[in-house]
Amino acid sequence: MQEETIEEIHKPSILQEYYVYLEDMRVLLYQSTILFIITFIVGFIFSGKIIQLFLTLFDIKSVSVVVTSPFQFLDLATDISLFIALFISIPFTIIRIYMFLRPAISKSELRSFFFAIPISFILFIFGTLYGFTSLYYGLQIIAQVNVSFGLQNLWDVGTFIAQLSTTAVILGGLFQFPLFIFLLSKLGIVTRKMLVHRRKIAYSTIIIVVALLPPTDGLSLIIMSLPLIILYELMILFS
Repeated sequence: MQEETIEEIHKPSILQEYYVYLEDMRVLLYQSTILFIITFIVGFIFSGKIIQLFLTLFDIKSVSVVVTSPFQFLDLATDISLFIALFISIPFTIIRIYMFLRPAISKSELRSFFFAIPISFILFIFGTLYGFTSLYYGLQIIAQVNVSFGLQNLWDVGTFIAQLSTTAVILGGLFQFPLFIFLLSKLGIVTRKMLVHRRKIAYSTIIIVVALLPPTDGLSLIIMSLPLIILYELMILFS
């Protein structure tokens, strides 16, 4: 009876157990915040070279990229720094959360995680690069059309880079969709029959979402929609 009493005294309370988890979460949040601040500062320092790289890669004939306000370059440098900080700190935070939850994850879930993370990264990079490439040729066509109508191409540097980055990153995100559906199919939530029956809805959704991204010409719509449709068909094949 006395031994049981001693064990009960030394047994950690529920509040103490939660305190340990909260302390781990505090450390995780602290590390992520520090990493975000450091990468933001580094990104701001090198933002000028990043902007020059953008303009060099997207050097379109008959187009002059201009600054339309005194502090526009500062705003653009801040936006680029924010994007870089998020791009680096978010994956780090996801990995740290995984390490925090790892003891509670089963072996099958662990295998799914190790399968999903590299595939997700590859799909995102491929989608982003594809977005930049398709935008480059799409913008060349638009610039030539403007010149054929006697119009001068004076493009705002902030809008130009923002549209490039936004479209490329969104396409990178859309390329995650097949992986998401594939994982749902492995969990039994989505079946191949369901994917086949909803093919028209999926195609329509892809086209509508891509149509909202710049540039809005028909050729760019086809170029950016086609790989997503192909990925959907591959997803049906392997689900």
